[in-house]
Amino acid sequence: MKTLIKYICKLTSVLIAAGFLFNSCSNLIGDIDDSAMEAKSGNARISFAVGLKGLGESSQSSRTVMAKADDNKELSTLKEIKFYKKLSSDSQVLGSTGTLVAAWDTYDAMLLSPFSDEVASGSYDFMLTAKNYGTTMTQTITDKEISSGTSVILNFTSLEADSNGNQTGVIDLTLNYNPYNDISDDEFKKYVSYSSSPYFALSIAVDSTVVVTKDSTKSGLTSSKSSYSSTLDPDENGNAYSIGWQSTKFVSAPVNAGFHVVTFTFTAPDNSVFVYPVAVDVQACYLTKDTLYPFKYNTKSVTKDSESNSHTITYNSNTTSSSIKTQVFYEGSSIADADALGFEAPDSNKRFKEWNTKADGSGSTYKAGDLPALNGDITLYAQWAEFKKITYIINVEKRNVNPVQMRDETYIQQYESGNSLVSMETAFAVFAESNDYNYYYIFCGWDTEADGSGTRYAAGASPSLSEDTILYGQWCGVIDSSYKNGYYHVENVNQWNAIMGAPFAVTGNIINVDIYLKNSSYSAITITNPALNLTSGKTFAGNIYTANATISGLSGALFNEIAEGSEITNIKISAPVAKTNRGKIASCTANGFTLTGNKSGSSDGYAGAICYENYGTISDCIVNNCTIDGNTNSLMYTGGICGYNKGTISGDSTKVTGTVKGKSSGESYTGGYCGYNNGTIEGKGSVDITLSGSDDASGYYGYVIGKNASGNVSTEITCAQSERTEKPETTVNDWTAYELKLTRTSKVCVFVTDSVGDGKMDCSIQRTSSGWNKSSCITYIEDVKESTEPLPPVYLEKGTYYIYLREDYLGKCKGSVAWTID
Repeated sequence: MKTLIKYICKLTSVLIAAGFLFNSCSNLIGDIDDSAMEAKSGNARISFAVGLKGLGESSQSSRTVMAKADDNKELSTLKEIKFYKKLSSDSQVLGSTGTLVAAWDTYDAMLLSPFSDEVASGSYDFMLTAKNYGTTMTQTITDKEISSGTSVILNFTSLEADSNGNQTGVIDLTLNYNPYNDISDDEFKKYVSYSSSPYFALSIAVDSTVVVTKDSTKSGLTSSKSSYSSTLDPDENGNAYSIGWQSTKFVSAPVNAGFHVVTFTFTAPDNSVFVYPVAVDVQACYLTKDTLYPFKYNTKSVTKDSESNSHTITYNSNTTSSSIKTQVFYEGSSIADADALGFEAPDSNKRFKEWNTKADGSGSTYKAGDLPALNGDITLYAQWAEFKKITYIINVEKRNVNPVQMRDETYIQQYESGNSLVSMETAFAVFAESNDYNYYYIFCGWDTEADGSGTRYAAGASPSLSEDTILYGQWCGVIDSSYKNGYYHVENVNQWNAIMGAPFAVTGNIINVDIYLKNSSYSAITITNPALNLTSGKTFAGNIYTANATISGLSGALFNEIAEGSEITNIKISAPVAKTNRGKIASCTANGFTLTGNKSGSSDGYAGAICYENYGTISDCIVNNCTIDGNTNSLMYTGGICGYNKGTISGDSTKVTGTVKGKSSGESYTGGYCGYNNGTIEGKGSVDITLSGSDDASGYYGYVIGKNASGNVSTEITCAQSERTEKPETTVNDWTAYELKLTRTSKVCVFVTDSVGDGKMDCSIQRTSSGWNKSSCITYIEDVKESTEPLPPVYLEKGTYYIYLREDYLGKCKGSVAWTID
């Protein structure tokens, strides 16, 4: 196989081929035909190399961890590999379908079809993603200059877990217990008896959930080939295992990163039990692998009541069958799980809850997995109850300073009718006492989705659950005390979702909270793909401030309404801020999106890039290269900024560019600023759009407004489409009239030249063609004093108008006219 190094030295065009890099260039591999590497004149060729970022510092719990994650030593476990590219100037989102260039299902498929492509010169953004142990890994290269006639390798050699995806890893444990080699004491050989039936039974549980069971009728149990191993197949739940007379191998389905306990429960033919817990520290996108000897190094050859202080626990199923099993319990042993012992509930609605020293549950309680210090033999009775299991996941992001040891710890609650959800302090006491929690985080409730987009619950709530549930902790940043005091810090989409669904911030359909979008370095941040189900149907009744933040990936308006007294400032956004604005939207940019607006049932329908309807204030906002399309859904009101304005639009830096397309027929109102103005439009903004609307009698459209009802519109707004018409000097006995026909609402500005120069000429715009009538003037100027004098600019709806010139005395009028319309 030829190496990429050979091609790099040989080629004069830009090459980006799929290879694989670990420690040096000698590890780059690929087999590409020389002829495929020749770029056309003026182009370049790109290829890429792939490698995984090394394992970071372990977040090991203070508990003893027997198995830790290992560095990924190979790439063969990569799946769903995808390569994306776009020009840096392109408004598409990198990673979207439109930017996908190549994809492979597996690493082996990528080897068989390495990537190499020809591109035009320019500045590009690139991204590579891949699944590894259930986690999406990613690396992005931005603003990469590609020059014609060159060969470029993109070094995607530090793929790491995407913080926005599932944070999972896989556990791979092998237990050796060969009776001849690994067990020195005959007392323990019974736990792996194999000579004849009944055989030993074995169950494997992850965090008290049994995932594998071999009963005493089987000599072995195997699922033949794993997704992450060359020897095992996963079962329907994704777990793989092979249980034999001398060893057991277990490969888990992807599990959440963090601390887990895998428990192996051996049951001998005489019903005695040996429980072997393995503490595991899983890191996202890595394999946690170890080989263990449960009977060789972790037990003692002792008898009951010897100096080693072993005791016997008798487990009673506490059912009509009263099944009995016993455990020789040593210091450091854990209490067994009833399910792992093979005990069955007395009826289908109940499940194992806990153990008790009294059959009626009135004695001392023990939980499966407890590590008690026993001072004698005891009998424990299974307690059965109807409950749902709630697994709480802390769901905290890593921090560069003072990391929390138990950041991905889980807590399990047996949730019975009438119970309440636990508090964060109960679930994660260590974290609640940590510097990280006090310095960085505010708890925003529990959610059924890790990113906060699911159903939100407050601690102490008592929801009715129909099934076992996983709840994820939700966190926003602490309140800023140094700047924007009282504002909650939010720096990424998870924190945004957390605060937008926080029980303390949300009452019914009202979100009342102040937010400061920033990170610790005060650099630009992007909130990508926020959960619209948390905001789009709600009224925002707070303030959002940022110096430089973008909210992207929106499929509709961010909020239903901005409440009176609220303010949103300085954000760049990929959809309207709200459907209805009653507060203030200032210095915001609507950037590069297409909108077809809102029409529900028989409603008139509205569309605008900043909001649909404005009853508040919009100041110094920019609509940048957006397409506002009111035609597709036959909307009545379509505007670049808003469809309908009964508030104030102001600001000298207000600007609208792109396309504004109103309904093509029938009654409609379409404008660059707004379709229908019943409020105030102030300032010296600008409009540069492609415009279309209805030419019917009831259709109104214009570059600034479609129709001005009883509102006020600034005549200082500039329009890139302004046209000038010149009319030459003429002489008549009394007055001169020029016909002006408008096909759309336009701003008209008339310029007059008095050739006589006596300053006695008057000028007016009227609708009547029957002659001068001062009382019917739309706009009027008398006694022109200079050689060229404009009438006050005025917005006129479509129709026919007349511009009149007249001398103050009976005599000939000599003058000329010019007018501009937008």
